[in-house]
Amino acid sequence: MNRERVRELLPIIQAFAEGKRIQARAEHGTWVEHDGPTNWPDDMEYRIHPEPREFWYCYTNGEDPTEDAFMYPCDEYEEDTVVHWDNRIKVREVLE
Repeated sequence: MNRERVRELLPIIQAFAEGKRIQARAEHGTWVEHDGPTNWPDDMEYRIHPEPREFWYCYTNGEDPTEDAFMYPCDEYEEDTVVHWDNRIKVREVLE
């Protein structure tokens, strides 16, 4: 392992030391859980398992039958924007 590879893996190793989950890219291209730095081949790609994001969407049902429903990202407390929208929903990203 050369210095460049160590620099590349340092954030991954630090995250592992902090108890975060580490993943490696498998041969078929998907990310799989990795046990840790016991055997880190130079040709393998690693990442810190991403945390799911949470965000809000505002939407209207389209009171006019000729209008379609419309949805856009918004802040939970956008009082001036949300007034004319029917509903807000909180979305949580699902990561596998």
